[in-house]
Amino acid sequence: MVPPKSTREMRISLLLGLLMAAPLTSALLWRTSTLGSQSFWNRFAYAFGVLFIINLVDLVILDWLIVCWFKLRWAILPGTEHIVTPNPYLHHFREFLIGTVGLVVVGLAIAAFLTTQL
Repeated sequence: MVPPKSTREMRISLLLGLLMAAPLTSALLWRTSTLGSQSFWNRFAYAFGVLFIINLVDLVILDWLIVCWFKLRWAILPGTEHIVTPNPYLHHFREFLIGTVGLVVVGLAIAAFLTTQL
């Protein structure tokens, strides 16, 4: 029912896949470089830290700077230009906090995966 992805959609999917694979790959390389001598909680802190930095860049650069401050046209969804958010910075910060909670779960999953792969 869904038409095949366009070339642009395929590129975006690839980019998103690379962004999602980056924290796991980084944690795997870190584990290898430390010869697996780190504890579960050290692995969690590392994986969570990588994910948190990505989340923070998303908040500050993409959400606050590009969407809220500069209001670049390509960053606004078509058909939503007329919607006014009372405090867009606070809205994006709340979403950042919700994402951070999700990153805790993903960080725990990465740490568990790395621990079982020894």
